[in-house]
Amino acid sequence: MISSTQKEEYPIDTTAFTDSVAFCACFIEQIPEFPGGRWELAQYLHQNIRWPTTATDASGVVYIRFLVNTDGSISNIEVIKGIHPDFDAEAVRVVQHMPKWKPGKSYGEIIAQEYTLPIRFILSSNSPN
Repeated sequence: MISSTQKEEYPIDTTAFTDSVAFCACFIEQIPEFPGGRWELAQYLHQNIRWPTTATDASGVVYIRFLVNTDGSISNIEVIKGIHPDFDAEAVRVVQHMPKWKPGKSYGEIIAQEYTLPIRFILSSNSPN
C-alpha cells in the first residue's frame, strides 16, 4: 500500500469562465445547424462573402466562434484565428447577417451552444494558364 499525506494545491484559472455564457459539460444530442444544413451554409457563404479590395494577395482561413442562442439567433461573435484585419472583418460581417440557426439540444432541452466556423478565403483564377 502506498500512502501520502501531502496535499498539493493547484490554482484554478477562473478567467476562462464568464457570467454571460453558461458552461455545459454535458451530452450534446444535437449541435446547432444552419437552416438547410452544411450545403446551404456553404451556399450562403459563397453568395455573401465579398473579397476585401484592400487585401488582394492574401488568402487563408478565418476561424469565427459564436454563440447560437436558444432562439437560433447568433451572438458573441469573435475571431479566434484570423489572417488579415480586412478578411477577419468580412467574416464577422457575414456571420452577423446569417439567418437564425436551429439551436443545439442536450437531454431533450434546447440549449445555447458555441460554434466554431472556418471561413475560407481562397483566390482562384478561372482563366487557363
